[in-house]
Amino acid sequence: MKKLLSMVFIAALVLGGSLSIKKEEKLVGAFDVEIGAVNYLNAEEVLKKFKRAEINNLEDKVIDMAINSGGGSVHIGLEFIEEMKSLKAKGYKFNCYTRNAYSMGFIILQYCDHRIGSENSTYMHHLVQISYERPERTEKNKKLFKSLDFFDNLVLDEIAKKMKVDPKKFFKSIKEDKWWDAKKALKENIIDEIKPFSLIKREVRYNFVPFWRNY
Repeated sequence: MKKLLSMVFIAALVLGGSLSIKKEEKLVGAFDVEIGAVNYLNAEEVLKKFKRAEINNLEDKVIDMAINSGGGSVHIGLEFIEEMKSLKAKGYKFNCYTRNAYSMGFIILQYCDHRIGSENSTYMHHLVQISYERPERTEKNKKLFKSLDFFDNLVLDEIAKKMKVDPKKFFKSIKEDKWWDAKKALKENIIDEIKPFSLIKREVRYNFVPFWRNY
């Protein structure tokens, strides 16, 4: 047994002598989840990040999420919201750090437990649009407006409750694009706090590298 331990010890010394420690620094996202353009192209990756965030934050159950979004698909946005609701049902809380939150990004923000905006963050919301515009209601597009009316009202009560505003009054205010800066957003309960933050952080790693790779 002593002979075996001696051999293991010698092998460790030899191996250690053949390795060097290399320091690597890189810039990475500072948050568990990032919401950018709400579309099919990045939906799968965002959904995976929600799952990884669940695993990585089992102890404190706090998920930090960045929102820097110009909006996008209602359907994909609702998928993200359902993931958030699922995690909140398990006891998780969302701290959301916002630079810009427009349209669907604005809606997602209202499902966060604590909403933080930077000093120059901006916010915008409007009724559901088709190809970046709201069509005029006519007799010929009744079917279209049946779906638009449905989606306009689908989450209205929930986000109005979060913002502590009357749903009907809020609905009227967003018939055209409505914009807020950070101070107005704070005053109107769109966010809870204004403070500076970075979307990127520096990550340092130390790796063992065979000595011959240094030459």
